[in-house]
Amino acid sequence: MKRFFIAILTFLLSSFVAFAQSPYGKVLFLNSLGQQVWDFLPPQSIQNAAWALVGNNISATHFLGTTNAFDLVIKTNNIERMRIYSG
Repeated sequence: MKRFFIAILTFLLSSFVAFAQSPYGKVLFLNSLGQQVWDFLPPQSIQNAAWALVGNNISATHFLGTTNAFDLVIKTNNIERMRIYSG
């Protein structure tokens, strides 16, 4: 009986820790040490990071695209409408 109680308690505690570190509603960041951390975005950061429907003010270093060798796929209604090939 004691082993059963310890097993149940261990399961509950490990489930709580996994739930407490859940990424739901969070964004994965790299911190200044290069470590991956889940955190919430402040509302202003969300507004600044979005592609606005009325246009965006960008600098020469900003772009719309990918930084890897994958194609850029544009979809509407979950159907591919346009593909810009990577090479």
